Amino acid sequence: MSEPSVSAKSQSLDQKDRLALLFREAVERGTPGMVLVFEGNGIAGILRSVQGLSRLLDPRHFVMHHFSDENARSAAPGRPLLHEYWQRLPQFGELAVFDGAYYHDCVVRDPGRKERAADIEEIRAFERTLSENGYLVLKLRIERKKAGDLKKDLKNDGVCKSRRSPLKRRRRDALRDFDYRAKALARLVKKTDTPAAPWFTPPAGDSKSVRGAVFDYLIARLEERLGIDSRVAVAEFDERMASLRRLREMRAQSESVEPTATSTTGTETNLTSEAGQHE
Repeated sequence: MSEPSVSAKSQSLDQKDRLALLFREAVERGTPGMVLVFEGNGIAGILRSVQGLSRLLDPRHFVMHHFSDENARSAAPGRPLLHEYWQRLPQFGELAVFDGAYYHDCVVRDPGRKERAADIEEIRAFERTLSENGYLVLKLRIERKKAGDLKKDLKNDGVCKSRRSPLKRRRRDALRDFDYRAKALARLVKKTDTPAAPWFTPPAGDSKSVRGAVFDYLIARLEERLGIDSRVAVAEFDERMASLRRLREMRAQSESVEPTATSTTGTETNLTSEAGQHE
């Protein structure tokens, strides 16, 4: 059997098809679990990526968790940094998306030097444990380089009344101590970029291009983990679906032609019979 040709699709549609297939395959194979972490002050890029994933994934097998400044500040005194995140790990074969997570907590809490070092070691141990138990840990840092970019977004929020207030609050939170937060997260990223849980920072751009880079990265990591060429797999699926549609069309045409033939034959028989009676 010859290798199927890849049908012509837009890049966006091709990405979505491949990503949906890979996540579905991961579930069917019983992958222990996947943890996807979004961090950074690139609010628009994060939200567009999260919304895109929500639309193409099977809701039975993934759960979305949104964390904000309020989550970090309301943590019970003395409670371990990762207590809330241990509780929200995905079930076997499923995906958990953390929109803002323990890195965000570290930045907002602004601990002292000793506490920060302890937090970093706790995070590294947490992610190493997940990896050793078969989890796939994917971490994405979405950044805006200038505070002015966020201010423009916030101004647009004021013009567009359909924008929800939680989005405005997130942008205001990101603008608070903008430079400090960006530098603090950069330090955390540098110290927690490990083979077990590497970081990926997509090139700066608009939210659509950021989502495209995020999807490409997820596709590459899942293909590596599953040993699948998703482009070929999607092409094979499309070819099977096209063959099935052609078969159904042929069957429908055949069923529509047969009654007509029967009716014509019956008419001819009646005409012959009537002619005999006249004779």
